[in-house]
Amino acid sequence: MRKPFRSSLAVVIAVGVAFAGVTVSGEADADAAAVETALLAAINTGRAGIGKPALGMHDGMREKQRGHAQYMSEIAALTHDGYAQRAQTATPDPVETNGAPDDGFTGYIAENVAQNFRNNRSDVDIAAAIYEQWLNSPGHKKNMFDESGAGYNAAGVGIFEEASGKIWAALLLTGDNTPPDGSVPPKKKKCRRHRPRCRR
Repeated sequence: MRKPFRSSLAVVIAVGVAFAGVTVSGEADADAAAVETALLAAINTGRAGIGKPALGMHDGMREKQRGHAQYMSEIAALTHDGYAQRAQTATPDPVETNGAPDDGFTGYIAENVAQNFRNNRSDVDIAAAIYEQWLNSPGHKKNMFDESGAGYNAAGVGIFEEASGKIWAALLLTGDNTPPDGSVPPKKKKCRRHRPRCRR
């Protein structure tokens, strides 16, 4: 029996931003992938600094978060709409013959979203700027560094960049007992005596 997904959500507030038309090109897709990779690398560097294991990029969740980043661009707003469904319908990584949901997911999930601007900055600099946004927000930092002890070890990072240079970011985190990229499986929470619903 699968545990219900639990949420720990945080939102970066965007102020005074008007919606602009969206165009996508192959070059924009390549830039988005580079920002995604650099952003996860920045998060993992931060996690390593506090003794946390690295997050593995989960390709199924990455695709879902790319779609969510584009959706936020289309509605011109930061939102967590459908975050649990995105995790539950993500293609398993590694691939499983029975399809979604990923059989390894532990049931804990968190999401961070953000908005930023290109401003002639490199992909690495954009990733660093988004990371700093989340680092300086207690709720986002809690999710990235798994301060709740949920055992997050898999991530889906999605970026969408508008022609105007406006960038939308979405990060989905979960624990995965069959993690991608050889990541470390999450540690099981210790069972304390006298705790209701505690199973050994």
